[in-house]
Amino acid sequence: MKIILAIATLFVMAPAHAVVAQQAGMVPIAPPPRTANVVPVAPAAGPPSAALTTGRAAESSVAADVSAEPSTTAGPPPVAPSRSIVPPTQSRPSRPRQTTLLLQLETPQTNGRIAVAIYRDADSFRRGENPVRTYMLQRTGTVTQIYVQGLEPGRYAIAAFQDTDGDGKLSKNRLGIPREPFGFSNGARARFGLPAFDAASFEQTTAGVTQHILLRGVF
Repeated sequence: MKIILAIATLFVMAPAHAVVAQQAGMVPIAPPPRTANVVPVAPAAGPPSAALTTGRAAESSVAADVSAEPSTTAGPPPVAPSRSIVPPTQSRPSRPRQTTLLLQLETPQTNGRIAVAIYRDADSFRRGENPVRTYMLQRTGTVTQIYVQGLEPGRYAIAAFQDTDGDGKLSKNRLGIPREPFGFSNGARARFGLPAFDAASFEQTTAGVTQHILLRGVF
């Protein structure tokens, strides 16, 4: 490339007659003028490929500057680390366990309904007041059955009688002796009055209990 530029410079700077003589083969080409007498000329622009490369480099530089700037695009809000929520421990009163009592009432007489009272304490049983459950059952045969649900575990006593005259109460004679069949839980017998609560009581458990009561007269 340098050799081609040097030859082109010789043809530009040589006098016209020297060129003619050189073509005729008579006179050699005069040497180029001294560089000291040559006025410096601004360098020509580089080849298009160089300018294109320079432009691409500039664009890359701008792109690099833009990518270096912090992004202002709004993104999703930061998500806090998940934590398991444990509800506070609350003290709740424990519910009493419910039990089942199978009550079997044997009645030799065929008429009248059966009155049942279940007591929880000795004083209520002795007075015949404040029972925890009462029932008036239609006789279904020699043995009438009923399932009593929801009793709490504990001691209970049961009194029952057969209302043969249909007045809703235990009928007695002048001496206070019952005239209608009656009976108590746990097989307790009445001698000269009601049996003691301890004699008639039974333990109601969570497994369930069966009580068979025979209703009969004093004699």
